[in-house]
Amino acid sequence: MGQAKPKQTHYSYPEYLDLEQTDGTRYEYYHGEVFAMSGGTINHNRIANNTHHLIDNLISDDCDVFTGDIKVEILANTHYVYPDVVYTCAPKDLEDGQDHKITSPSLVVEVLSKSTRQYDKDQKQNTYMRIPSLRYYILIDQYKYFVEVYERQEGFWKYTTYQQPEDTITLVQLNLHLTVKDIYRKVKF
Repeated sequence: MGQAKPKQTHYSYPEYLDLEQTDGTRYEYYHGEVFAMSGGTINHNRIANNTHHLIDNLISDDCDVFTGDIKVEILANTHYVYPDVVYTCAPKDLEDGQDHKITSPSLVVEVLSKSTRQYDKDQKQNTYMRIPSLRYYILIDQYKYFVEVYERQEGFWKYTTYQQPEDTITLVQLNLHLTVKDIYRKVKF
């Protein structure tokens, strides 16, 4: 899939929103710079969709989970990113007219790709972990059974890995239970 090329090098926030509307391309936005989001592999898509559906089947109507096309606001009018899956219960996030953005996520999931692995594990992770509402940051490898879960605790982030299909990931703070096998349903390595 070809990526649209921005026509200029620096965008105001309103110009960024207009660019996404007119181009039909998702761009991450950082201090005026835009970065086109490329398409993913079949496994990447399956993992993101599986994770979305698992969570969606477990949550109440006063929360919601989104896949891919909803951005997370890191800093208003300055920094926006597109996670693979995002979960929120914040009433403001669930209203229409939010420019397709989440400001108070409880859970963010990134499916690791060869091209974005380091970015997701370094810069994006550090950025997400500064969001006060975030309870969990999950990284899912698309090339093998390997799920990394970061859980916010009082004063630190707890790190746990899951590598067996029969492992159950328990997200206590959100009352969610996911199995590795279900996350990787139909994925071929």
